[in-house]
Amino acid sequence: MVPFERNESFTSRDSELEAVRKQLVAKNKTAKVAITGLGGIGKTHLVIELLYRLRDEEKDCFFLWIPATSEESLSQAYLKTAKELGIPGYDDKTADVKQLVQDHLSSEGAGRHQGRWEEAEKLFMQVMETSKTKLGANHSITLKSTVKLASTYRDQGRWKEAEKLDQGRWEEAEKIEVQVLETSKTKLGANHPSTLTSIANLAATFWNQGRWEEAEKLFIQVLEIRKTKLGADHPSTLTSMANLASTYRDQGRWEEAEKLFVQVLETGKTKLGANHPDTITSMANLAWTHRNQGRWQEAEKLEVQVLETSKTRAGGRRPRSCNLASTYSNQGRWEDAEKLGVQVLETSKTKLGANHPSTLACMANLALTFWNQGRSEEAEKLFIQVLEIRKTKLGADHPSTLTSMANLASTFWSQDRWEEAEKLFIQVIETSKTKLGANHPITLKSMANLALTYSDQGRREEAEKLFVQVLETSNTKLGPTTPKC
Repeated sequence: MVPFERNESFTSRDSELEAVRKQLVAKNKTAKVAITGLGGIGKTHLVIELLYRLRDEEKDCFFLWIPATSEESLSQAYLKTAKELGIPGYDDKTADVKQLVQDHLSSEGAGRHQGRWEEAEKLFMQVMETSKTKLGANHSITLKSTVKLASTYRDQGRWKEAEKLDQGRWEEAEKIEVQVLETSKTKLGANHPSTLTSIANLAATFWNQGRWEEAEKLFIQVLEIRKTKLGADHPSTLTSMANLASTYRDQGRWEEAEKLFVQVLETGKTKLGANHPDTITSMANLAWTHRNQGRWQEAEKLEVQVLETSKTRAGGRRPRSCNLASTYSNQGRWEDAEKLGVQVLETSKTKLGANHPSTLACMANLALTFWNQGRSEEAEKLFIQVLEIRKTKLGADHPSTLTSMANLASTFWSQDRWEEAEKLFIQVIETSKTKLGANHPITLKSMANLALTYSDQGRREEAEKLFVQVLETSNTKLGPTTPKC
C-alpha cells in the first residue's frame, strides 16, 4: 500500500539502502529508523526503492504508508488503510479509525494466526514500544499490545519470552480488557465494532483460562450483534461463529460445534473462496470435530483436502499432515500413519522447533500410532518427552498436559503396570475435575480408564462404581478409551 510508483531511474546509493535495510529488518526485534537530511536530497526516493526491493524479496511482507505531515494527512491515511483492508465500521463518523486499524491488525485473522509470526511480532513490538514512550507503561494500549506480543511468542513456542512478558497473567489481561470494554461501551456504544472487538478479546481471555461458560456467553453476544449489524456472511461474523464453535468443541459438545463449523465452512467457501486461509482453517476444525466423533472417513476426506490446498499456498508454514496421520492411526492404517507421522514430525521440528505446540502434537500422534500397534516402549518414550515439555512450558494443570499424562497412563496400563497407571489416572481426574469440570471429556475418559485399571486388577466393586458414575454423567461424551493427543 505504497502510494508512489517506483522510480525506474533510481541508481546507486546501494550502501545507504543496505544500511537502512539492516536496521529495519533486523531479526527478532522491531526497529525504528529515522532518515534525516536536507530537503531535496532524495530521502523519500530512498525509502520507496527500499520498500519495492523488500516487496520483491519477501512476498508475504505487508507495508502501510502513513504520511504524518499533518493531523489531517495522518487521519486520511488511516481511513484509506481501513477502507482498503475492508475493516467494518471505518465509515462510521464516530469511529476511532486509528484504533480500528490497530484492532484489525491484532485480530484473530491477522498475521499471527496465519503463521506470519515475524510480521505480527514486529507490528506488536512497534505498537508496544511507541505506546510506552508516548502513553506510558500502564496505558491500556501498551498493556494490550504486550499481551498480544506474548501470544505471538507462544504461537512460535518461544515460551520463556512469552512468560517474561505476561507470566501467564490472565487476571491482569482480564482487568485491562474489562476496562477497555467499559470505556468503549460508554464512548462508542455497545454495538460499535471496537466494542465488539473488546468483548471478543475478553472472551478469548476467559477461553485461555478454560472458563468456557463465561467465554461462550460473550462469544454468543458478539455473534448475535455482528449477524444483525454486518450480516450472517460477513468475515467478522464468521470469525465469531468459529470462536463459539471452538468453545463448544473444547467442552466436548461435538454436535453443536459441528453445526457451526459446517456453516462457517460453507459460507467461507462462497464468500472467501476455497483456498482462503480462513476457509482452510474451518475445514481443519470440522475434520477435527469428525475425528473426535469417530467419523474417520469424513475426517480423512477433509484432512486430505486441507493438506492439498495448503500445499498450493505459498506461505503455509504449519505442517498440516499431523491430523491426517492421526486419522490413519485411528482407522488401523498403521503403516500409512507411521510413514506420514515420521515425515511430518521431522518437518515440524525443522520448521517450527522441537518444543513448538504443533511439533508436540505430531509427536503425540506418532506415539499413539506406536501404542495402537502394541509398540509400548516406543510410545512411552515419546509420550514422556511430550509430557515433560508440556509440564514445563504450559504447566501441570493445562489441558494439553493432562492429555499427555492420560496417554502415558494408558501406555503403562497396556504394559500391565497397574500401579503407575492408576497413580497417573487419579492425578488427571482430580486436576481435570478442578480445572475443566466433572463433565469434560478428559475427566470422563480418565475415569473410564481408571475403572478399566481397577477391573484388570480384580478390584470389581471400585471399577463398577466408576463405570456407573461415568455412564450416568454422560453417555454421549465418553467415546473410545484410547489415548488422545
